[in-house]
Amino acid sequence: MNVGLTGRLSHDDVQGSSLLFFDKPVATDRWISGYVQDDISLIPNRLRLTLGSKFEYNNFTGFEAQPSAKLFYRISPALAVWGGASRAVLTPSRIERHGQGMLTLSNAGTAQASSGMDETTYVRLEGVRHLKSERLVALELGARAQFDRNWSLDLSVYANHYDRLLTMEPIGFEPIYVPFVPFPVGSIIIANVANNGELDSRGVEVLLTGRLTPFWKVDFNYSEIHFSNMLPVARPPIISNIGMTEIGAANVQPEAQNGGAKLWIFPDYSPKHQVGFRNMLDIGDKISIDTHVRYVASLVNGRVPDYVSLDARLSYRPTETIELSLVGTNLNTKKRQEYLHPLIPVPDSYTPRVVSMQARVRF
Repeated sequence: MNVGLTGRLSHDDVQGSSLLFFDKPVATDRWISGYVQDDISLIPNRLRLTLGSKFEYNNFTGFEAQPSAKLFYRISPALAVWGGASRAVLTPSRIERHGQGMLTLSNAGTAQASSGMDETTYVRLEGVRHLKSERLVALELGARAQFDRNWSLDLSVYANHYDRLLTMEPIGFEPIYVPFVPFPVGSIIIANVANNGELDSRGVEVLLTGRLTPFWKVDFNYSEIHFSNMLPVARPPIISNIGMTEIGAANVQPEAQNGGAKLWIFPDYSPKHQVGFRNMLDIGDKISIDTHVRYVASLVNGRVPDYVSLDARLSYRPTETIELSLVGTNLNTKKRQEYLHPLIPVPDSYTPRVVSMQARVRF
């Protein structure tokens, strides 16, 4: 049996600005956490049960328990299966509990812009001190087949249920007027953070690993994920007519009508499909060549396009303690976009092609 105990203390004094500040600038947070885990051999070398849990107490959500259980069964020397269940939590961050910020949202592509009303829309987002932890219940089934001493296949499927997810809840609306202009020149949506979101995900992961020769290893991996049941929360009447379906998060989350746009996280920002192929080749004892090709599906209905990436590494070991490497990432394109921010109108970020040299000395 394994046990552990740890503690953590965090103190900060944050001086914000007019656009982002904390309603409690000075704060001290405390955590005490521990874990216990035991492996139980039910049938020697065949059936094994692993039970455990993590425990935590903090000064803002109180006591949290995260239990887990995993059962492993070896059917034959070449085939094994397993299943597991676990519960996890994510405690709210300091900014989610105490942050106060003003976000500027673009009206491009919305009903206001189409009608010629070039208003600026702001969201005044207010953190909530008494937020609860987000919760996850995860189930997993898997199998490993060993074809011979050189090749193996791993397959796993999983289903996750999330609840108490953080959501952005509109609670009010203010038009912006300036002198001598008879119509609003902008608007402010007042919103706070709440624990009203739910979400289900399910997926599959496949890994094929093998050796073509004693000095040439390859692996192929594939993963797929789908989200569903993004449960909406009824909007206050004051916001229902303009709501989040016409401005704000709907600009980057087209499924706003089903409530997904109000989630603090954005499921559409996770790629549904990923494929990878890796080569690891040793030339004698001193030289290694590794290559990795991967495909990542598009995000947000194509706003972030899919891409193929090629990475490579050439290593030379003149002695047992020294390694020199030439490393290249994203070699097949000058730059690629991987993400865009769902709420804050900042410039899109790109990953450039990078070539570097590395030296490593082991003592």
